[in-house]
Amino acid sequence: MRNRIVFLVIVFGFAFQGIAGVIHESKSTVKFKGLGQYSTHDLIFIQGMKQYKESSGTFKGEGMVGQIMSGLLFGDKSKGEITDLQAMKVIELFKEKHQYSEHPIEKIQLNMNEEQNEQTEAQEQTGETDNAIKIIRQELRVVPTHKSKTIHNFPCREYQVFWITEWENTETGEKGKDSLFTDVWATQKTASIKKGLQEELNFQKVYLQKVGLKVDPNSQSILGLNWIKMFQNMKHGQAGKANFNETKWIEELKKIKGYPVVIDGEFYVSSSKSKKIKSEKENENFDFTNPTGMFGNLLKKSARKTKGSKSNKKEPAFAYHTELIKIEVKPISENKFKVPAGYQKIN
Repeated sequence: MRNRIVFLVIVFGFAFQGIAGVIHESKSTVKFKGLGQYSTHDLIFIQGMKQYKESSGTFKGEGMVGQIMSGLLFGDKSKGEITDLQAMKVIELFKEKHQYSEHPIEKIQLNMNEEQNEQTEAQEQTGETDNAIKIIRQELRVVPTHKSKTIHNFPCREYQVFWITEWENTETGEKGKDSLFTDVWATQKTASIKKGLQEELNFQKVYLQKVGLKVDPNSQSILGLNWIKMFQNMKHGQAGKANFNETKWIEELKKIKGYPVVIDGEFYVSSSKSKKIKSEKENENFDFTNPTGMFGNLLKKSARKTKGSKSNKKEPAFAYHTELIKIEVKPISENKFKVPAGYQKIN
């Protein structure tokens, strides 16, 4: 799952041009069925090889496990972070205490067996195996609605994206359908937006190179193929991969014209055979020290809860919302990328 989270990072381009910087403000929300909702608000300043990020996050837990997660893992967080790719270091700012910490940017060591181990664990819990799953139908469609409206001063047009997988377990006879519905409001890429995005994506690509990650820049966004693959592999493993027409799906996603300002997605699961739902004690084994690995577990457990609960059929197992507030190209003062005066360094 760590691989999947990293792959959600957007990367494009390489060469830095000029001295202009970019200011990008956005907010996002992810919701896990029965566990809670995590919301973030980010303000990012990028210029050349440096980035300053102000972020605040809140988690509203549901039930006992959600409340535990809210206190121990997420909580209410507000912080600043300076990333300097030339100096290969990251500085975290703790504004309320006027303190900061510093640590080097290092190569990321990915456990390539992690994804397979998580999938095996899910199969053991559900009784499913790759060989038992037969994909009956997979379809991805992008439909322009021809609706328009202005969002945060961006003139936008609406697109709806539908991804549906129908499957059958040949061992148990169980049949089901997984659906990912996404509502997209996209704006035309003006010259200013293009330049701002180029600065952002240049920085992201260099960062990923510095930490030793190789990614395909054409499919890593929340509307790219790897976002869909994350859901697909979580549910169907090799069976889903065998039925994945990447070339066709890339062409379909190109129907979305412009840059997304708002993205609303909902992931649903349904089955002809209900599974026994374990009590909340099942969730006591969450590893709170491994939030990226836990992301996959939350998603899988949420999907299984929705799948087995008749009363929750119309609620998504997982939902997400992203919103662009502004993207502005302008020179940024170097002071933005320095530790404020009076801050004390801590370990």
